[in-house]
This record gives sequence, structure tokens and C-alpha cells, in this order.
Amino acid sequence: MRNPWILALSLITTSLIFMAISVYFIIDNRVLASLLSLAIGVLILSSGLSIIREYSTCKQ
Repeated sequence: MRNPWILALSLITTSLIFMAISVYFIIDNRVLASLLSLAIGVLILSSGLSIIREYSTCKQ
């Protein structure tokens, strides 16, 4: 991939969307859907952050 930063930033943005949906589900009293959406958001966030960490340390 030419620019991994675009992928990482899009993953982080997607994770923030999933976390916002999780907050909506909490307000709507859908606990299981909220936990599932929050878990998906955290997984996507961790993958985006690991891409950033990998490419920021391997610039040499």
C-alpha cells in the first residue's frame, strides 16, 4: 500500500463512528447492541493505532 496513513486514519474515523453508534444504543436502552458496537469500535481503533505505530517506528 502506498500510503498507510490514509488507511489508519480511515480506520480511526470508522471506530469513532461505531463508538458514537454505541452511545446512541445506550441512550435507546439496547445494552447488547451497545456492547457489540463498542467492542467493534475498540477493535478497529486498536488496528488503526497499530498501523500508525508500525509505520511511525519503521520510517528508517
